[in-house]
Amino acid sequence: MKKGSYLTIQDWMVTDLHLKGNELLAYALIYGFSQDEQSCFYGSYQYVMEWLSVDKTTAVRVLRNLENKGLLRKWQESVNGVMVNRYTALRPEVKNTEQHPRQNATPGKLPPPAECRQDPRQNAAKTPGK
Repeated sequence: MKKGSYLTIQDWMVTDLHLKGNELLAYALIYGFSQDEQSCFYGSYQYVMEWLSVDKTTAVRVLRNLENKGLLRKWQESVNGVMVNRYTALRPEVKNTEQHPRQNATPGKLPPPAECRQDPRQNAAKTPGK
């Protein structure tokens, strides 16, 4: 994590999604990289661990919980023969869509965004392929 880095917690993340604690921080972190609906988060588990100040088991559990709630979409891509994780934050619809337009979130397998622009400041998470 670079000195001076920050993340933004939007009010709807708390009021509409009812997130708190590590789930709120992880969602806000990934949302910051994928909010334009074209980019994605391709940071390592280490990056998430540093932001949350947790161990790897906890970081993986938090990301999996958000995925199971339909708030994150995860997929894997091969980079130089190594399978790496990619994430994008989903924004479920809420009743007042004029105030907070949302991207529909549907749990399950979804294709990755059409384009996932990479940020060279992040390192891809290396995970074994399935």
